Amino acid sequence: MRLVFLGLVGCSNVKQTPNFIVKLNNPKIPQNFENLAAAHGVLNGFHGTHTENVFSVLQNGLVGHLNKRALFGSGTYLSSDLDVALSFAKQGKSWPSSRICQNMTCVLVCKAINSDQVKQGKEKLSGISFKTGALPHNYYVVQNNDHIVVTHVLLYSAKQRRPSSRNAESSLVVFIRCYGFVLFYGLVLVFICLASNGVVKKWMKKIM
Repeated sequence: MRLVFLGLVGCSNVKQTPNFIVKLNNPKIPQNFENLAAAHGVLNGFHGTHTENVFSVLQNGLVGHLNKRALFGSGTYLSSDLDVALSFAKQGKSWPSSRICQNMTCVLVCKAINSDQVKQGKEKLSGISFKTGALPHNYYVVQNNDHIVVTHVLLYSAKQRRPSSRNAESSLVVFIRCYGFVLFYGLVLVFICLASNGVVKKWMKKIM
């Protein structure tokens, strides 16, 4: 189902598939967005961000002037290539008591109005384009906050490293050795104390 969804948004060939796809039931839709979408059409794009920013984006929408990157002008940066957007996403901690994972990376699935308020890269250029200032072909820069809406959130859960059985066994051996030595040393001290008080000698005489 995840690959089917990625295919519907025009990105079926990806290096890493998200673990979860969250659909927003009540996304923050700017006024007249639907009318503009019907008149001009929409572009599907992905926006990578820090996990800590996701809640604010879901509450307030994507705001272009808060974007720290302005290499190709001010606005909200999208990419039609999910792998490109994922490279800009920063891993962060999940919400408390999350059953999904402790750390995760988030990519926002967006729709943008296909208008003159959205800059589109036309030519398929190499990395030299970043030096010349030409917008790469798989980049969009949305310059109007009312021309973009977030529809889904892609969640990538960080893999938790599980201790191997060999490591578990070695830890158990170390635990037994350490606490076994402490227990043995304690018993020796108790025996010495009893012997010095004559209790052990009396007990040995009764046995004999």
